Amino acid sequence: MLPIKSDGEFVFSELVVYQKNKDDLPYKLNFNDHLQFLREKLGKELKDNQNGLPERRVLTFFHDFLVIVIFMDSSENINLIKFISPSV
Repeated sequence: MLPIKSDGEFVFSELVVYQKNKDDLPYKLNFNDHLQFLREKLGKELKDNQNGLPERRVLTFFHDFLVIVIFMDSSENINLIKFISPSV
């Protein structure tokens, strides 16, 4: 089970950050990160659908009790990052 983060009130569900964002991102992530840097910052990905659609790649990480999903194009440029609080 995940540790209790609140007294039952809705706190956080999902954050979506697009490539145009200029603010700092959690865990020192940035949209210029290469796969090696993502793994150094977030650990080994849980899922990599590199063989899915050829024009994009989606990496899923579990880090600090969050599901972090990285959406990349075929050149491995990051387009979108989702931070998701898993619910049971």
